[in-house]
Amino acid sequence: MPEIDYLDFDIEIEQAAQSYRIEVNSPAGQSSSAFQPPFSELELENFLLKLGQNRRVMRRIDAPDTEAAKTFGARLFDATFNGDIRACLRSSLDEATRQSKGLRIRLRLTDTPELADLPWEYLYHSALNRFLALSNKTPLVRYLELPERIAPLAVATPLRVLTVIASPRDQPTLDTAREWQRLQEALGELIERGLVTIDRLEQASLLALQQQLRRNTYHILHFIGHGGFDTHSQDGVLMLEEPDGSGYRISGQDLGMLLHDHQSLRLVVLNACEGARTSRTDPFAGAAQSLVQQGLPAVIAMQFEISDEAAIILAREFYGALADSYPVDAALTEARKMLFAAGSGTEWGTPVLYLRAPDGKIFDVAAVASAPTRRATLLPEPPPEGASHERFLDAALPEQVVVGKTIELVTQIRLPDSAGLRALLGQPDADFEAQPNDVRTRAFAANFPRDALGKPAPLELLLAIESTDFHTPTPRQKIRLDPFQDTEPLIFLLTPLKTGELRLVVHVYAAGELLLASGFLKVNGISQLAEGLLPLKRLISLSLGSFGIGEQHTAAVGIPGNHSPSPPTAQPNEEPPPRPAPEPAPVATSPAQSVSVGRTAWMSWAAPFVTIIVVALVVGAVYTRMNNNASPSSSPVPNLTSAPAAQTTTTIAATALPTVVPAPTSIPTPTNSPTAVSTVTAVAEATPGLTPADFAGWHELRALDAGAVVNGIAIAPNGQQLAAARSDRFVLLWRIADGTLLSRLDSGLARGRVTAVVFAPTGGLLAAARSDGAIVLWNAADRKQIRVLIPRLARPQAIQSIVFSHDGNLLAAGGDDQLIRLWRISDGTLLRTFKGHTASVWGLAFAPDDKTLASGANQSQPGPNDRDVWLWNVADGNVIRTFKGHSSGVLSVAFSPDGATLAAGAWDETVRLWNVADGTLLHTLEGHPRGAGSITFSPDGRVLASAAGDGNARLWDVASGMLLRALEGHTNWASSVAFTPDGAMLASGSADESIRIWGK
Repeated sequence: MPEIDYLDFDIEIEQAAQSYRIEVNSPAGQSSSAFQPPFSELELENFLLKLGQNRRVMRRIDAPDTEAAKTFGARLFDATFNGDIRACLRSSLDEATRQSKGLRIRLRLTDTPELADLPWEYLYHSALNRFLALSNKTPLVRYLELPERIAPLAVATPLRVLTVIASPRDQPTLDTAREWQRLQEALGELIERGLVTIDRLEQASLLALQQQLRRNTYHILHFIGHGGFDTHSQDGVLMLEEPDGSGYRISGQDLGMLLHDHQSLRLVVLNACEGARTSRTDPFAGAAQSLVQQGLPAVIAMQFEISDEAAIILAREFYGALADSYPVDAALTEARKMLFAAGSGTEWGTPVLYLRAPDGKIFDVAAVASAPTRRATLLPEPPPEGASHERFLDAALPEQVVVGKTIELVTQIRLPDSAGLRALLGQPDADFEAQPNDVRTRAFAANFPRDALGKPAPLELLLAIESTDFHTPTPRQKIRLDPFQDTEPLIFLLTPLKTGELRLVVHVYAAGELLLASGFLKVNGISQLAEGLLPLKRLISLSLGSFGIGEQHTAAVGIPGNHSPSPPTAQPNEEPPPRPAPEPAPVATSPAQSVSVGRTAWMSWAAPFVTIIVVALVVGAVYTRMNNNASPSSSPVPNLTSAPAAQTTTTIAATALPTVVPAPTSIPTPTNSPTAVSTVTAVAEATPGLTPADFAGWHELRALDAGAVVNGIAIAPNGQQLAAARSDRFVLLWRIADGTLLSRLDSGLARGRVTAVVFAPTGGLLAAARSDGAIVLWNAADRKQIRVLIPRLARPQAIQSIVFSHDGNLLAAGGDDQLIRLWRISDGTLLRTFKGHTASVWGLAFAPDDKTLASGANQSQPGPNDRDVWLWNVADGNVIRTFKGHSSGVLSVAFSPDGATLAAGAWDETVRLWNVADGTLLHTLEGHPRGAGSITFSPDGRVLASAAGDGNARLWDVASGMLLRALEGHTNWASSVAFTPDGAMLASGSADESIRIWGK
């Protein structure tokens, strides 16, 4: 790689009599000019709001926020580079080109800290048609000049990164396990290449940080957590943890004093809110600026919230460029370019670089280390006493591998005398899809460390699966190998995107050293690309999020097992999202946190996009209706078609209706309220109904913190308790009256999640569905577990919907195996299995007389069957009628209390209501962005509540189809809604980890 060097173009802004004055010192000489900020405070605020709003909605290079950034950046550029200063810039660029160098734009705002909050990173040169900060020829840094000289630190790779992930119990919860996993995945390739190592501080306390820095040498500190700006002290603060888990506020100045003496520490990355904010009077009052003042050569902080996807790309590309000997500003520019190319909108401008190293070189990196040297064994000496160092690795794939669909590779590390994977796969309760048709075994040796007593201690290994037949990033998983026990089977979910032989290589690493590289799999007969046409969004989903590692493998992203597609599930160690599955959050979602939805993991990878476009062209599946979101992985979204043209429709605009203003919470209220309309067919006779005035007083009464993504909610028949299915093994129970948490029920899952929860109408039982195909029953009064219903299958799959009959005697369950099972509650007998659906069953509802059962399937591809709602005869399992109208998969169904009306919500963003007696379509309720995932009738049957992918719940008049109220407050997918028995309140659960209670 040619050495990257820069000339400096210094821009210093000072106070002047009327406004400000710019002084420039450049390769072309000095120049000065007056400067007047080109924006009012209101214009600046509106621009920043627009960036944040569009970030949650779409993520494309040509998104509106990019155009807004160009307009903003051009005005700021024209105000800054005017007159002689622009001529000076042009001459300086020419001089840098002549010397084969770049031109570093160094912004000096020490005397004008009130200008530091301007997003200078969006400076846009209209004549060159580019953002300055998006070219490594013109990187932009916030330069802070201090008396101490900074010299590059000579280091040999790997660069050592210490990660601090802080989530105090008295602050909004972060999924620390997921944050850690995402960062590991982002840097996985660099770790394998020996360029970077990454350690995590076990407890994010000040004491633990000091001890870790004293005992080890680190080059980079990477902080993930909460941050803010203390307006009283006028200083930035970060939230660490006390030993008891409570929050500990530390200012940037105090943290800088702690870090000052660690000379090897050259860079701090703050992935926290307001990490780049500063005082309007003190240039060193922000967290990042204070760290630089205390001696850190460089600090990167975020001036806006950053999504999970962007944080992953930023970490991977930035640290990779640093390891390749790039100056820190050039390395950040490389990361910005990848963010831009990956379609992240304007998030490339989120990171801000504060620098005090004059040449930007904080590391003098020695020659890059080569890949780990292969060794037959790591044990020149005899193995530790009592422990066998020899291990065998088994692996197996299903016999049939279908292109474009998720497959499962199962691996296990075992002792020489254990039964091995073949025997394990033959067990009837094995909960994965792989078959023992092609089990390959290879031996390797592992050197177990010794503990303080000299006994063999566990060893951490890294398993990575590599193949040129996959276009997804290399799946990898860290495992902890015990000296005396076998390792649990690992499930690697993979999606092949081309025909031919499938060749995989398993790499086993210990401390960066390769123990085993075994090319052991060869599967022929891969089928053609697709059976019919796949929508482009479906292909994106299969590629971007089609693998997961470790525990959460059932119903994985792409396709559960070998069955039909259903929305993705979460990655291991990651809170799985509620349904319906969204396209990511953002989260996220966290700067490395995301949030996921609809039982889908929020993963997004830049590399597969080119492949996706190619594949889409091959199958001719380019669809124009695309919904982009900030979440890390796209969910499978079906083909959407318009309603039949023959229907005569009446459109009622929802924008004229009153909107609920939620009570203040720690979660921001979404600003994008979609238009909702009701399309009433000609066959529907208009009848008097409710009006928006009847619900004008409805507002948010309280918000309950679930601490994890909410997959489903239910309200007890007495109206006093609310149960929530979390995206882990627990069901939480609250008292509705005051929001008191009453109980935390353990579903008994060793791994997986609770997918749905429901109370028996008689009030005696509470049931929860699990991702391993089981149903847990509790006594609702004393909350003691009564029974677990488990289908006798070799490979049970996740249940997506459960419902009690109205007499409480029966329970129906639908799942990813496309079946509906009917259980008798009294003795746990499986009475009947309803077969016929060709996709995962997400919607179930008993008619009030319990003689019929309605179902809907999440058909992600166009098909003749599973776009309809089916009505079954409970007695014999036959289909009585199908209700047509939806153009894509059904996510939820519900009967009105009198049984006369059947409603269903679907991926086509509508809720449809039919007359049960003759199948007549009554109303089409439009305006449910990214799908209507949950619906329910009020106890009197006059109101229908619906939940949609935009995070909003809606109330509709059943008689007229009119939108009565939009209940806004959730910041992520609304997964479920439930009325209290008196209809006075409505509860809604969401992927934003909250439950909100609405009413007057």
